[in-house]
Amino acid sequence: MKVTIIAGARPNFMKIAPLMRAIRAAKAAGKNITARLVYTGSDEDKSLEPSLFTDLDMPRPDVYLHVDDTDFFQRMAGILVAFARELEQHPAQIVLVVDDLTPTMRALSWPKRKE
Repeated sequence: MKVTIIAGARPNFMKIAPLMRAIRAAKAAGKNITARLVYTGSDEDKSLEPSLFTDLDMPRPDVYLHVDDTDFFQRMAGILVAFARELEQHPAQIVLVVDDLTPTMRALSWPKRKE
């Protein structure tokens, strides 16, 4: 099972950490599961200091979409395009959206493909 988890703000990593640990444990137990963690912002985001991920016992995001626009519509459009590209390059069977703003709206419009 291929899982993609997307988040757009630092507080959401507290929600993601238990999911990532559970996926890691399932994989260690022999389950066929992989997870990619996607952050809509930049890898230079000062709120994502390395200790955050160490303290939460979770990996840093696999990919940063680098969508940092402050305008709501520009940000949404940027996430729409960048996340679509991410899913084209790394298809997922499940997309988990752990956010309450723009990434949620974008991810809800994710086209479900039949494989």
